[in-house]
Amino acid sequence: DTAQDVLDIEKEILRIEKACGREPGSTGLLAAIESPLGITRAVEIAHASERLIGIALGAEDYVRNLRTERSPEGTELLFARCSILQAARSAGIQAFDTVYSDANNEAGFLQEAAHIKQLGFDGKSLINPRQIDLL
Repeated sequence: DTAQDVLDIEKEILRIEKACGREPGSTGLLAAIESPLGITRAVEIAHASERLIGIALGAEDYVRNLRTERSPEGTELLFARCSILQAARSAGIQAFDTVYSDANNEAGFLQEAAHIKQLGFDGKSLINPRQIDLL
């Protein structure tokens, strides 16, 4: 939800890197933003750490917090998607879209993938291995 969350996990990863003999700073992070608070702070989160390689929208929790439901069109996600994309671009990192939960709806998955590509996303989170070949 906040840049501090990223800094806290960064500190823990640094401790683990040192304990394992890994080069400090060699582990990248991908932050999932899953709440309205996180969306409003997406720019701060995206700029929080040099380790961040990208940020991703976690829509299931986000939509639940909005007190709405996922729709086939994804209208309820447009603001969040644009916020994630804007924040990622301002920080020079990648933007990843949320999962498409209906693993049996290939046409819907492909339609959503085309939509997020048109918006400018770098990739899409996947929930089912069958979705890999579709992309």
